[in-house]
Amino acid sequence: MGEENQKSVVKPLVEGIVSLVLAATSFVWPAVVGVTTFAYKVAANGEAVCKVTSSETTRACTQEEIQNLQIGLRAVAIAMLVLAILFLGASIILGVFAHKNGVAAGNEGKARAGAITGMIGWILAAFLLLLTLVFVILAFVALK
Repeated sequence: MGEENQKSVVKPLVEGIVSLVLAATSFVWPAVVGVTTFAYKVAANGEAVCKVTSSETTRACTQEEIQNLQIGLRAVAIAMLVLAILFLGASIILGVFAHKNGVAAGNEGKARAGAITGMIGWILAAFLLLLTLVFVILAFVALK
């Protein structure tokens, strides 16, 4: 009985920690889309310079280079959205289970910690997923 109770108390803690770690490491998805969109907008507005690889001289970006940036921005935005859905979706699922299992396991220290970390994990993951979605939409609006 003691070993089974110990497993039911530790499980939400592990789920909560994994959910929180997945969510915390997923700050990169919206950041990459945001930086890439900003770089494209700067180049498209003629405010960026492109370096010539054979020398140190710089010049305004050509239309072909800007089109390559468009293709790159589309690819980055879609890839980051897919990765965000995978990582943050897993974080949300684990966080919800950790919170549910932690509350069901009682008010003991590990179970309570699992419930709290799970709740923080899924809330953070939902926020980051929404933020990534907003940045991807802004990226595609910038391409118009």
